[in-house]
Amino acid sequence: MFLNGDCVKDRQDYLDIALSLPFLYDVNTAMGIIVKTYLEHVIILSKDNNDKAAIRSHIPEALKKLDGTFTGCINVKADLENGLVFWDEVIIAVNSLKTSGAISNELASQFINANNWLSSRRP
Repeated sequence: MFLNGDCVKDRQDYLDIALSLPFLYDVNTAMGIIVKTYLEHVIILSKDNNDKAAIRSHIPEALKKLDGTFTGCINVKADLENGLVFWDEVIIAVNSLKTSGAISNELASQFINANNWLSSRRP
């Protein structure tokens, strides 16, 4: 209808609204690759050690390797943090959906368990 001109849009600023939404560009496939690569480095360096102190001791080295891997990024640590902020928002949404009964407890617990696992591996 819009393409044929059969109707008129009330507003002219839909593109501006869409471009101003949070996380429009920042969290994407590349962000997922950065987070995945960081977590792989932490896992490899910690060698399946589940001791939180031992894991945390490897985080600076994992961040250094991340800088070496993504040389085209201006600030890989800030990009990684942005991806983790997005994850935090996902967890808030999952908890809200669980509370309202929109998702099963089993599905919510998978996210919550993943978040617990991630907590000791965050920079």
